[in-house]
Amino acid sequence: MMLLTCISILAVDFPIFPRKFAKTENYGISLMDIGVGSFMISSGLVSPTARGLSPTTSNRLKIIQSSLKGVFPVLTIGLIRLIMIKLSDYQEHVTEYGVHWNFFFTIGFVGVLVNAISVPPRYSGPVGLVLLIIYEFGLKLGLEDWIL
Repeated sequence: MMLLTCISILAVDFPIFPRKFAKTENYGISLMDIGVGSFMISSGLVSPTARGLSPTTSNRLKIIQSSLKGVFPVLTIGLIRLIMIKLSDYQEHVTEYGVHWNFFFTIGFVGVLVNAISVPPRYSGPVGLVLLIIYEFGLKLGLEDWIL
């Protein structure tokens, strides 16, 4: 799955690549969408919280600082990618992640957010369901242009 996602990410900018495999613009699902979702799910499955490892400290600020150190390389890659795209005037699909966002930022900020919120594993399903319902209601209540 990871290999197919990487190939899709690199190949999507070439005209020979079928657009049906690119990230979807608004609704639906594609090969790249499955890859991004699979990457996030697999990261969650192997996270310290999912494996039952509790932090060595209860100080939330220390936990966030530690997670920032862990995701620093990913955020750095995201920043380098952003700068290189802006400097090279490379084409950007604003509908993919927005003007200044990219997948590396998503990975990094999710890593920090998970440690900042720290939902116990037994509550992660219900919390995820509530977030999904809120997201769907937001789409239905007219926030579609802002969310998507």
